[in-house]
Amino acid sequence: SVVGMVTKLEKIKDVHTALLAVGEVFKVIPNTKLIIVGDGPLRRELETKAEILGISDNVIFTGIREDIPELLSVFDVFILTSLSEGMPNAILEAMASGKPVIASKVGGVSEAVFDSINGFLCLPGNYKELSGLIGRLLNDRELSRKQGLNARGIAEKIFSHERMIKEYENNYMELFLNN
Repeated sequence: SVVGMVTKLEKIKDVHTALLAVGEVFKVIPNTKLIIVGDGPLRRELETKAEILGISDNVIFTGIREDIPELLSVFDVFILTSLSEGMPNAILEAMASGKPVIASKVGGVSEAVFDSINGFLCLPGNYKELSGLIGRLLNDRELSRKQGLNARGIAEKIFSHERMIKEYENNYMELFLNN
């Protein structure tokens, strides 16, 4: 099983909570891997934390990558543990890839992740809740599949809505600039 995240390794993204949660998941589902895509000032500290938790063999820090769609394709579950967010592109990309998302209920996240529909929302910093939700999706492949399909559909609606707004803006600017 593969749990993944695409994030900057900085305090606001709270990757510590992801490590603690996946550490709990490893106790129940030992073959689980956590792939952390991204880099930042906390990388060394987070690598050390994984060692201290005894999970460094199961955690892969990829650094910055250009092949995000390929990496998303191997994830079973996408997680976002931020303490604060706007509307994160990372979850929209994961959803467009058909992945269920478990994310902190912060900022604009709940405009894309609908609890129990295309993933789950959890309290920021609550690694016990996060680990339980990860375990639930990894143990229930049918639920995971359904939520992934719902995620793709919701992402397509969000992206098509954004595209429609851009087209309106472009048309308006053309009219405005040509008069």
